Amino acid sequence: MSAVLARRVAVFGLAVFAFSPSTQPASATPEKPPSTPPACGMPDSSGIFKEPPSIRVWQVKRANDGLPHVALKVEASGPRYCFRDENAAYEDAPVLRVRPGDRFVLRLINELPRKKHGHDMQMPQRASSCAPMAMTGPKPRKFMGYLNHVAYERYVAMPDEDVNIHLHGFTGPPSQENVFLSSVTSRACDYDITIPRTQIPGTYYYHPHAHGVADDEVAQGLSGMWIVEPPASPFGPDNEHVAILRYRMPSFVDNNYAPSGADLENAATTRIRYAETVKPVAYDPFNPPPWPSAYPMRGPQTTLDRCAGFFPTPQLSIDGVDAPAHLTVTANTPQLLRILNATSDTFANLKMRNAAGQPVPMHIVARDGTPVGGDTHAPYAHYVTKGNLFFADASRADLVLTLQPGEDLTLYSDHACQGPIGEYMLRHDILTIHGGDAAAHANQFASTPLQPAQNRALALVRYAKAHPALVRKRAIAYTEYALRNTGKGGNTLQFFITDITNTHFSEHPFWPS
Repeated sequence: MSAVLARRVAVFGLAVFAFSPSTQPASATPEKPPSTPPACGMPDSSGIFKEPPSIRVWQVKRANDGLPHVALKVEASGPRYCFRDENAAYEDAPVLRVRPGDRFVLRLINELPRKKHGHDMQMPQRASSCAPMAMTGPKPRKFMGYLNHVAYERYVAMPDEDVNIHLHGFTGPPSQENVFLSSVTSRACDYDITIPRTQIPGTYYYHPHAHGVADDEVAQGLSGMWIVEPPASPFGPDNEHVAILRYRMPSFVDNNYAPSGADLENAATTRIRYAETVKPVAYDPFNPPPWPSAYPMRGPQTTLDRCAGFFPTPQLSIDGVDAPAHLTVTANTPQLLRILNATSDTFANLKMRNAAGQPVPMHIVARDGTPVGGDTHAPYAHYVTKGNLFFADASRADLVLTLQPGEDLTLYSDHACQGPIGEYMLRHDILTIHGGDAAAHANQFASTPLQPAQNRALALVRYAKAHPALVRKRAIAYTEYALRNTGKGGNTLQFFITDITNTHFSEHPFWPS
């Protein structure tokens, strides 16, 4: 059977190799601008917040088939990847704004430089659909997994010039933005998208989902935001702001506190054992035994507590600008701030403070596309108050705030625990918001705090507790393994999300065929 090193926290290649503590900040070696700006632009160290461009899909000129056509090119400039509007020179990915019921064609043009360029087509001409990925992988390998149950590995190496697009949070048919599609053959392909009329107005996320390469592509900047507009918005276009957190590229860290993980890796490797599958461990699905991690808490040179990780967090950018950025807004006017964590593997412990350094509570009106009050016709009517927001990658949050003239509020990520083999996170400022001149006519809109009686989630929990016989419970386990590559050396990470309610489970990868 395969040798298995059990690990708890996903770590992508860039975090292990590119983000080493010894890497010096970019300011230590100034970058010389090229004579011709690269496709994805240069890192912006101006500190000035700039909004990404927006495309209101329903306003796009219709093609011969009667539908709006939006084209996104996928390009790379050194370590930076980007989505670009085919008809714009702006480097950042456009925000796609749609309404429930909208139908449009989203064209993906694969311009990654490793092979031939994508098709140069006039928009009225239809491209082909993206082709299914070639998922003819090797025969699955069996190994002993969590709770001594059988796990199956079926790893397929995908071409690193492949890319597709996934509308994260889309509730329409999966066939419309199938994550098992490939643009390698056609180089340009069309997605025929219809936004369901039941799609909740809110903030969403688009990114590549080509298996085997998506993690690195997202880490290197390939991401964007899409927004489902509400029936009516109390915010004018000047009072709504999009803040997309990505890694700064080229990457660097300023964290020399994280311990080296090399000796822990070596110590863990010595604990790997070849083992035949044995009788599964008896367990309670809703109170399973601890994860049998092969990582020790101590190595020859390093002692690792159960909080601080040994991977330093890379520096972030906000809308392509090196953090911290600075934004001036109209004072005495409610502002909507849409935040997206578009990193591939980094949590952010978001907090807010005033100019005196005192904490300021955040008023959150929506999380991950869903209004906290549950009212899709008035999604900003209520808010919940949070002192901090533990913000995972792919998370979205909509904040409402009103500043006085001259007031400054700073959004920052504070030090936080991310587990013994996660990232060692330091405090970093992300965005300073300054209250400028007051509006001549004040906006009368105001959110109100969400009361417990108005919270649908709490009502559902209360009902479930009162009627336990009506509730069906399921236990879902997330596991990760680093498997030895046969004959190649090194490890291949494998991830599984498995229903362990039935004790006769096995862990196996999802396969489209």
